[in-house]
Amino acid sequence: MRKSAILASTLLFAGCSFINQADNESKNDSNLQGTPANQPVVYDTSYSSWDVASLKEGQWVQYEMKGQSARTKNACVKIEGNLVWVEMSTSGNDWVTLVAVDKSDRKVKKAYWG
Repeated sequence: MRKSAILASTLLFAGCSFINQADNESKNDSNLQGTPANQPVVYDTSYSSWDVASLKEGQWVQYEMKGQSARTKNACVKIEGNLVWVEMSTSGNDWVTLVAVDKSDRKVKKAYWG
């Protein structure tokens, strides 16, 4: 079990690249050092398991993880060409994350938070 958890963690971090949340000059920075723990982290594959091509503007889902009091709400706020804009907010946090996911490859192309 421990070996599979280590392997899964290694594959997760090896296959994912960090998308800079501040949309500054270092958009391709894959180094997480220096990122404060209270800032959200979005990977380009964060929404790869979603069927984003079928989303419609205004659709949303809210869920609560078992054993946690925080609720997360994801909402499709806009469809712009091949990009689906998804807003995510979690109760107990002071930020909202807005990501643009490509319909064809389901990768995050842009990400903002505030």
